[in-house]
Amino acid sequence: MVDVTLKRLEYFAVVAEELNVTNAARRLHISQPALSLQLRLLERALGAPLITRHARGVSLTPAGRELSGEASSLLRRSRQLVRRVARAGDEEVGTLALGVGPVSGSRLLPLILQQFRSAYPTIDVSVFEGDSPTLYAALEAKSVDLALTRLRHGTARDDEGSPFRIQGLLDEQLIVAMPDSHPVAEAEEIALSDLAQSTLVMFSRERGARYFDAVVTACRDRGGFDPCDIIECDSIGGQLALIGGGYGCGFVTDLSALESVPGVCFKRCVDLDVPAPTVLVSDCGNDNPAIEMFGCTAHEVSATFRAEYGSQMPGMAALEKSAARRDD
Repeated sequence: MVDVTLKRLEYFAVVAEELNVTNAARRLHISQPALSLQLRLLERALGAPLITRHARGVSLTPAGRELSGEASSLLRRSRQLVRRVARAGDEEVGTLALGVGPVSGSRLLPLILQQFRSAYPTIDVSVFEGDSPTLYAALEAKSVDLALTRLRHGTARDDEGSPFRIQGLLDEQLIVAMPDSHPVAEAEEIALSDLAQSTLVMFSRERGARYFDAVVTACRDRGGFDPCDIIECDSIGGQLALIGGGYGCGFVTDLSALESVPGVCFKRCVDLDVPAPTVLVSDCGNDNPAIEMFGCTAHEVSATFRAEYGSQMPGMAALEKSAARRDD
């Protein structure tokens, strides 16, 4: 007899969301044939077809639509049950859905996850990557428990009216990425006016309007020029590739300076003051205990990370020097 297992219901729920078996398999990190087999076994157990296959995806049958809502509810209740049982036992067991930005995901997250897994091996972590607007939307939709992302430009960490809890990890600044053939590439620090004749390669305004607008305003008010030759990119990787190819200069966060990108150098801009801190954000109404555990781990790892790499991050290094002078 074929069983209706939670794992098979989870597989079906993802297919119902994606309406594409290939995309669902990629998201579940299993092969497409393996996923198709599990779907057939679930259909056999229930005695009804759940999906209809088309040339470009699938659609849900009436039975599939009925199961879709119930499966999502059942999976959610099962996760809640695991958390309640975990609280009653001696060993922490649970799940954590984590959203992460592309830069912090590649540099900081692996170090945090290593320590978190060592401390809490029975907590399952899933990772969803997206830009900051996408991650904040995912928090609001409760599809992730926690986001490792950028603080929204102009937002206070301690805003009492915010629906989010915000924990600072790295006090990064926006810095300049430029081709190593640029006339001021040999300078230790630059000014915005040094970029007046350069094309600006920017992370798209659609995906980061507040930072985009802050940079444009700074160029006008402090650099003395109105940037009109702008190339917009949808990813940090694409932005750095274009800069390395000599297409222009761009503004990135401190963490990007740790990347080894051929043809690109990173400079602090003395008259650009746009904080871009890396933060952990969670919904105030989310009581998943793994959030606090992950937050404590992230704070410890970030402190070690700052001590080891802070001097290689132009914006952060300047802030620390300034703070040291004030203390003296």
